[in-house]
Amino acid sequence: MYLIKEAGRPVQETVSIVGTIRKNEGILALFRGLGLNLAGFVAATALKFLLYGNTKTVLVGFTGVENGWTHLSPGMIAGVVTSTAANPFWMIKTPLQLDQSWDPSRLSEAHHQLSSGSRRVLQHDATYHTPCRVYSAPRH
Repeated sequence: MYLIKEAGRPVQETVSIVGTIRKNEGILALFRGLGLNLAGFVAATALKFLLYGNTKTVLVGFTGVENGWTHLSPGMIAGVVTSTAANPFWMIKTPLQLDQSWDPSRLSEAHHQLSSGSRRVLQHDATYHTPCRVYSAPRH
């Protein structure tokens, strides 16, 4: 009986957290950042499939053989290029999504918040994050 009770604990906690967010911040707070996430994932996924397909076509045309390497190599290339290209978007999106001043009653200001937030993130982070530092562990 104890195991069954403990198995349902994450569900109970999740429902409790969702209820607290809905009560304190409103129902729209549950969807905060959804548009930015969709924009990022759709663009990154489209780029990944485009790169994979084109790289595989070029590789098969160049070697004349289709085997495991002609699938693995384009997949690795697509993953690395997509991650590198999408990283600046995620660096801007994450602070905007975590912004505590977000107010769902002022949705008309979304464009202004996006542009000013992007500018703030770029001014603050671009001075610290060089391409080498973006992919390295923080130094203490």
